[in-house]
Amino acid sequence: QERRRAEEELRETNRFLQNILDSSASISILSTDLDQNVLFWNKGAENLFGYEAEEMVGRKKVDVVYPDEETRRQADQLRDRLIREKREVTAELREVTKDGRKLWFRVNLTPRFDPEGRVVGILGIGEDITQRKRLERDFAQAQKMEAIGTLAGGIAHDFNNLLMGIQGRTAL
Repeated sequence: QERRRAEEELRETNRFLQNILDSSASISILSTDLDQNVLFWNKGAENLFGYEAEEMVGRKKVDVVYPDEETRRQADQLRDRLIREKREVTAELREVTKDGRKLWFRVNLTPRFDPEGRVVGILGIGEDITQRKRLERDFAQAQKMEAIGTLAGGIAHDFNNLLMGIQGRTAL
């Protein structure tokens, strides 16, 4: 009877944790082994990427969601750094969805350890920052335009000063 009660508590705890992981609809939470094979893919990842968990579990994430060699190389460097340093790594990566949209993600990668303390996998939490990236790009463009406007205004003012001198001499 005690064992049944413990098993029921364990099932309840597992349901609770699964609900927490799946309630994050706008945050992707996934786990991979060291070869980047997906072991866990939450509902948030399904919502953001368009791939169901059944489609992703067992596949290499790097082969599915990284759009180009540069991003793949950056992901490999992050993985190598995480394994070497055995601590959390944060980065911004461009990833592609099932329907071909390219999104920017801020990812926090944390190592998963075996009982002997060796890194055996990676837990990744990603947040879509595509809108923020667009706003940053637009803001930088606006700052450039403002600087050009200020420069043009200064040149016009200096030119106008020269013309006033010429006009004054002409009037005399």
